[in-house]
Amino acid sequence: MRAKLYIILLCVIPVISCNLGTPMPLITIPENTPTTAVVSASPDATKDYIGLIYPPFPENLKKGPSMMFSPPQSDQRWVVIIIKDGDLFMLWFEKILYDDKDGEPHVQVSDILILPHPVQGQSILVDQCMHAGILDSEIVVLAHVDEENIERRYLPNSNIVQAWRANQTTGRFATLSTTNIDCYAETFLEYPWWTP
Repeated sequence: MRAKLYIILLCVIPVISCNLGTPMPLITIPENTPTTAVVSASPDATKDYIGLIYPPFPENLKKGPSMMFSPPQSDQRWVVIIIKDGDLFMLWFEKILYDDKDGEPHVQVSDILILPHPVQGQSILVDQCMHAGILDSEIVVLAHVDEENIERRYLPNSNIVQAWRANQTTGRFATLSTTNIDCYAETFLEYPWWTP
């Protein structure tokens, strides 16, 4: 299915967002039916977490790095976060519902991807990639990253392993072709992020 998406430039900082104003040009990008799995996994692996509101966060899970992004001229905030559950690695797409009196965000898990097992030197990038030279804030990629990429703050298409759309309208992930996607990257969600 092909969907026309009105792409809006976002400024992303891990803890705040800013409105840069002018909408980007209309483009069309191939998009597959949303799915919660990109590798073989039991349907039970994620069903208990979709719809979860936290805190409190499940004690059996381990949080990894995350990135918040928000549409301009909107109060809605979204988060993409890496989660580890034993040998299972997930990417959660979360909607921030509100901040409590202590400033802690309360979120709801909107969708989940099962990630391939981590490979050293890979990272996940959110809201920093382009399709055919046009910034698309909803693109999420898994990519190979080396020192040159970090120094140049650029990832060529040859580094992109997988790509998804974090659709802020539907609250779902959808798989994307990696064709014509590259990234000017400032922030990398390192995957794996822990010390074995």
